[in-house]
Amino acid sequence: MLRGCVIRNTDFVVGMVVFTGMESKIMQNSAKPKYKFSKLELLTNKAIVIVFVMQFLLASSGAILGANWMVNNRSHLWMNENC
Repeated sequence: MLRGCVIRNTDFVVGMVVFTGMESKIMQNSAKPKYKFSKLELLTNKAIVIVFVMQFLLASSGAILGANWMVNNRSHLWMNENC
């Protein structure tokens, strides 16, 4: 009998286990399928990661430089506002 079979309409069953475990044919065929990616998909995934990292670095450096400029030029900004 194969794995998952159900016996119905019987009073008793006589059986003998011959071969069980992970090496049996049914268990070896029940492995999860491997995902396959084309070269284009792999290249696209790498490009997306690179674009994300570059955008993060540019936004972070812009925020830091902008905050630094605001701190250094605070006195000039207040003077121009009162005039």
